[in-house]
Amino acid sequence: MKDLPTILIADDDAIFLGIAAAMIRNMGYPVITALNGVDAVELFTTNKKNIGMVLLDINMPEMNGVDAFQHIRTLCQEVKVVIVSGCLNDTKREQLSPLSPTAYIDKPISFDALSGVLSSTSPG
Repeated sequence: MKDLPTILIADDDAIFLGIAAAMIRNMGYPVITALNGVDAVELFTTNKKNIGMVLLDINMPEMNGVDAFQHIRTLCQEVKVVIVSGCLNDTKREQLSPLSPTAYIDKPISFDALSGVLSSTSPG
């Protein structure tokens, strides 16, 4: 069996981060987590060979999700990035559109929504 790619989750809500990481681990994927955009970019930089997908919150301290997404795109054009947000308005979608997000998931996140995105986009 082929090793599954690592999923990077970036969100400033530690409770959400723990729940999402547990859900993804239950699906068999290795997970790394970041509490802000700066950490997400650093973790992506050092682990990009293993990361098949990034789940990215929009509103985070130190560096927001849009800026983190832009940095990640400059490092790797192919990585799948899924935007996870509880407040995704049209303005944010317009800012994200040129970066070609793989999918959007609304918070609160459900196992079915997360599982559906992972299986339909096959990370890595």
